[in-house]
Amino acid sequence: MRLLLVVPPFVGHVSPMLAVSRRLVERGHTVAWAADPEFLARILPADAIVYPCALPWNDDPPERDAGLRGPAALKFLWEDVLVPLAEASAPGIDAAIDAFAPDAVVTDQQAFAGALIAERRDVPWIVSATTSGEFTDPLSGLPLVTAWIDAQLAALRERLGVATVVDPRFSPLLTIACADRELCGPAADDERFGPVTFVGPVLRSDVSSPDDDALLSWFADGVGPRVVVALGTANAEVGGAFLRVAVAAIATLGVRAVIADPLGDLLVPDHLRDRIRTAARIPQQALLEHADAFVSHCGHNSANEALWRDVPILAVPIRDDQPVVAQHIAEAGAAVREKFSRVTAPRLASALRSLLSDPDARSAAARIGARLRASPGAEGAAVAIETAVAGVREG
Repeated sequence: MRLLLVVPPFVGHVSPMLAVSRRLVERGHTVAWAADPEFLARILPADAIVYPCALPWNDDPPERDAGLRGPAALKFLWEDVLVPLAEASAPGIDAAIDAFAPDAVVTDQQAFAGALIAERRDVPWIVSATTSGEFTDPLSGLPLVTAWIDAQLAALRERLGVATVVDPRFSPLLTIACADRELCGPAADDERFGPVTFVGPVLRSDVSSPDDDALLSWFADGVGPRVVVALGTANAEVGGAFLRVAVAAIATLGVRAVIADPLGDLLVPDHLRDRIRTAARIPQQALLEHADAFVSHCGHNSANEALWRDVPILAVPIRDDQPVVAQHIAEAGAAVREKFSRVTAPRLASALRSLLSDPDARSAAARIGARLRASPGAEGAAVAIETAVAGVREG
């Protein structure tokens, strides 16, 4: 079968889809991509089939103000990023369907146009959800926000010429959730999500360098507890103050730490450099293999990379789905939470000390890790897609 994959220009959303596409190709299917070609060129193999889609911005997506949280951050994401992206990419997706003639479209949950154009063209469509955020019903207590989103989707459907009332975040055929079902809470059973297959996390691949090898050797050979601190590349502009607090907190503990410093401006005092190393880009997954704790914003991918390796988390969620992800992991016993914007060095040191000395947190992380490693992952996603599309063709 021929499958058209539609993705937004966000690395964390493309990486899982890339792993799934490899399994689909191995199973004998033909895969093509529809997205910004310059973005995909940095990620996909050179022989990938790519149909270009326009972006609504010239270079990078617009930056959110560092102070935006909650509904204000959600409003920015929809009005300034996701809806403009859908409108700009729609003509390219239409052209890709004409040229490639797919049996089905597999679209990322934030690439709304993939679902809506496929619906208008009467092509079966499947959604790939790379985070658990949409399955935890975080807006259940905010009916006005839910109504606003519904209005945004209705207006977008009208502008794209879609007559049927569909939510492009959830497919009536199949939604693949790259998440652990037990970390999504009871809301994941909501009927409005339609048929959902939870395949567990599809982890991205680290790209190593000689500098990474030296850093990893230093970290792995250390004596005493080892800690990784990382807030994700998308939070570089808002993370500086927190990282300075982290250095001050770690200075009071007998631990060895690696801190991801995307902007490269974090100063570590000379007397601490035997215990604290920083780098603009770190081999996060390789480091987590040797870590005793992970201080993290609790982005979905990062959190799963830690739990996959049985590492408990000191969660400092910032925005978007991060508070929801952190809350469910904390409820499972594998994380403790601190306020990102209010944390102090003494409070962070105390929380980290408690986490490192808590065998129950390590045991909870190990239980979750065992479950994640047993999940079907990319292969399960490929099989589910194949089965769903085959069912449509036979029907």
